[in-house]
Amino acid sequence: MLFGASMSSLTMKRHYANTTLVYQRGVKLFVSSTPSMLRLRIKRLVMAIMAALFVLVVLRASIGSSGSGHTYVPNSEPAGFQDLAGSHTVLEPLIIHKNMEPVPPEEEPRQTEKKPEKKTEVEKKMAKVDPAAPDDVMSMTQPNLLSNFKNPCWRETNGPISRVRCLPYFHLIGVDKSGTTDLWYRLSQHPDLVKPNAVLGKETHWWSWRRFGFDIWVNNARIQHFNEYLSAFDKPALQINSTTQASHGIPDYHQLVTGEGSPTVFWDMTGWNRIPQNNDKTMDTALLTPHCIHHLTPKAKFLIIFRNPTDRLYSDYLFLQLYRAHKKPLTAQSFHTDVQESLLMLKQCQDQHTLKECLFNKTLHMNIPVRIPVSFYAVYLKEWFKVFPRENFLILRNEDYSKDIRGHVEKVYNFLEFSKLPDQELNRIANMSRAYTRNKQHQAAGEMLGETRELLNNFHKDLNIDLAQLLQDDRFKWTDPVLK
Repeated sequence: MLFGASMSSLTMKRHYANTTLVYQRGVKLFVSSTPSMLRLRIKRLVMAIMAALFVLVVLRASIGSSGSGHTYVPNSEPAGFQDLAGSHTVLEPLIIHKNMEPVPPEEEPRQTEKKPEKKTEVEKKMAKVDPAAPDDVMSMTQPNLLSNFKNPCWRETNGPISRVRCLPYFHLIGVDKSGTTDLWYRLSQHPDLVKPNAVLGKETHWWSWRRFGFDIWVNNARIQHFNEYLSAFDKPALQINSTTQASHGIPDYHQLVTGEGSPTVFWDMTGWNRIPQNNDKTMDTALLTPHCIHHLTPKAKFLIIFRNPTDRLYSDYLFLQLYRAHKKPLTAQSFHTDVQESLLMLKQCQDQHTLKECLFNKTLHMNIPVRIPVSFYAVYLKEWFKVFPRENFLILRNEDYSKDIRGHVEKVYNFLEFSKLPDQELNRIANMSRAYTRNKQHQAAGEMLGETRELLNNFHKDLNIDLAQLLQDDRFKWTDPVLK
């Protein structure tokens, strides 16, 4: 039985009345106090208040127990129990727009609570990051890379805890619908590569989209900050750090590497005006994605696989139409109509702006029916060559890759300085099924109309010549027969 349950109601009321009287007298004395008596009367007033509260609590308990005849038992479920699951703070996954390729279950980011971490060395300038503003990558402190690691990694220390953090050793930067997923699929078969925690185990789209709050048709999504990008490589960093071998004259050399393969990084630089250093710059003097990557990893390697821009454009159109909010029948005729509209939009833009101002304009990218801006390979490649030396790039053609997969995979392995694989293993990797083939809906659209191909070939002719001259390789004029 609770204390006070045996007290009569009359007794309780008397106690309450007496306590109230004491409280009222205490307040009156406090108001009329002289400074010499103030301290003593404060103590008495506090004691009176505590006594009044105690009596009120006991009275309430007594009334509750006498009314039911039972001792109070609290609810077995705390208040708000049904909402508890929704109150946890979890690590938000990478923003995946509806038009992105699906995330395989094994690659989805874990929904676990993220503990506060000490900022990494490259984040020293980010102490007062505005969550609504892109990170100032160019002002970050360059990491002190570990000399016995092939991959760009550094050690981060937080009190007694130390761990290794890593950025990509290489980037497969493009181009969309040119075989990047198939190439990555075969690259990931090599034991020297550890895939990041990203879409399809390769795509973060951070440098081109996520850090600006962009997607294909979006320019106001949540901005992802650098530490979120860096966390995509935390799992690879653990494996890289735990694997050593004697190599390069070093007994504990860390041979494994990680990379990423976001095909939009090569061409989508529409966030250039959100880079802080470009506030007072023009398009021709602006710092772009290559400058930002070079600032943190100046020795990064790059893989690019180009495809005949006319064929690439049709494949890209069919792929993206499946994810548009307002779907329309996929036909060769609808492609022809949208190509004509897109060419007109680009021309109208160029009537008032320079070519680069149009190609680097997010509004145009979001509204143009066919992604013709991607076709200007040479324009984008020149921006990369301004920052990184030519030897940091391995540039392939999709048409050649499709004819000789094994030869090209081996070429890529050599470029990345991966360990040699037995011929049997190379044959297995080369003979794997293609990562993507045209589905039934794409096949139902039929082949591109002849008049559309002629229109696009004429449009791309000078663009292809520019690329061939830049690379000093006539294969990139795409004058060879079309591959079916």
